[in-house]
Amino acid sequence: MIDRLRSISNAIRGLSMPSLVLAIVCLAYAVFVIFASSSHEGDKHLFPAILGFLWALSTYSFIETFRHVPERTGDERGFVKRTKRKLSRFWYWIIGLVFLGTSVAVVAITLRVLTIWFREYGAEQS
Repeated sequence: MIDRLRSISNAIRGLSMPSLVLAIVCLAYAVFVIFASSSHEGDKHLFPAILGFLWALSTYSFIETFRHVPERTGDERGFVKRTKRKLSRFWYWIIGLVFLGTSVAVVAITLRVLTIWFREYGAEQS
């Protein structure tokens, strides 16, 4: 599993900086809407900004975390070096499971927030 995650993160590593920039922009816009908007007109963009922040930050953290997974087998000789590699890979397995859980949570939050957002603002005529 972690080798597959490493190959995916290496394939999309070009999205690392754009996703970080998008996360910062979405967060800044959400903060702006919360503190600077005096009307409810700007509130309709708050939920998409929060979701954009969550997804962009999730993408960035995925890419940066799984780019550095150690290879399955190395040419190290010695018990300590092999054990260190195995412990490092085990740690990435744990991080992978946590990432899977947070991804499911972000999908659930997205579905719930979009349901509320469409109920609130979807019937509006622009």
